[in-house]
Amino acid sequence: MFHRICRSMLFLGLGLASTAAQAQSTFWSRAGAYVPIEGDNSLCDSDEVSSGTARCAAAVTVGNPGDLFYFGGEGSSTASLAAGVLEVHALSFGGKIGSATFPPAGEATGTARVLDTLTFAGSFAPDATVTISLSANFTYTEYQPGPPGTEFGIGTAFMEMEGTRTGDAVLARAFHCTPGESIVCRNPNFGDYVLETDGSLYTIRESFRLADLSGGSLRLLLYLGAKSRGTGSASATDSSIAVTLPTGVTFASTSGVFLTEVPEPGAASLATWALLSLGAVRSTRRADPCQRESGALG
Repeated sequence: MFHRICRSMLFLGLGLASTAAQAQSTFWSRAGAYVPIEGDNSLCDSDEVSSGTARCAAAVTVGNPGDLFYFGGEGSSTASLAAGVLEVHALSFGGKIGSATFPPAGEATGTARVLDTLTFAGSFAPDATVTISLSANFTYTEYQPGPPGTEFGIGTAFMEMEGTRTGDAVLARAFHCTPGESIVCRNPNFGDYVLETDGSLYTIRESFRLADLSGGSLRLLLYLGAKSRGTGSASATDSSIAVTLPTGVTFASTSGVFLTEVPEPGAASLATWALLSLGAVRSTRRADPCQRESGALG
């Protein structure tokens, strides 16, 4: 049985890294993918990319079509501070309810995160607030249990937003998930936040009183993730990040590039989903367990 771990594990549960660990850097984009398949583990971590776009892909397939044990998964992700792009995909296959191929089953996870500090300036009223929003289109496989021997599958997409006063406590943190098994949405939400769902469009909005910010600065973490098990899939695409300011207030980012580029429509989708066709997975015995890519788009 093949076994390899390429980097220290980012994916406790679904990959939430601690705020304390992230505080060591001031801005970055980071992409990750993880496929844990019965010892044939594939892990990709772009590391903290300070310029350009972070990308990751990971894949594992065990067995061949027609084998008793035939399952696998692929995950991919893209993250860019400048373009405000976060995109994740997870695709897996294999696993039957109450049969010899269960619990061995396909599984995959993709994660995309950006971190930056925004500093606000201008004249504002004591109760003036700034609102940050993160939106994305979620697709996922709903779990539908069937009789023994039938295939099972489930997919979960999720998002997180966290705002921290510079060098101080977290002011707001919110999680938003599709129905399913996400351990992320078992964490408590707090602060001034709103969760919205409009069909496949999921949105988190968080508001912060400018008077509560130390030096007018807000450390912002934005995060999308997708996880699938069995014959299922999940994705979060077409992300949008917006900053709504009071009249007379402006902001600058520590990175100097936050939301300064206009993303090309569908560019991230094409780049990542090209890695994730079920036909490609089924025809591949085993992918490179440490496939990594990071750098500027194009």
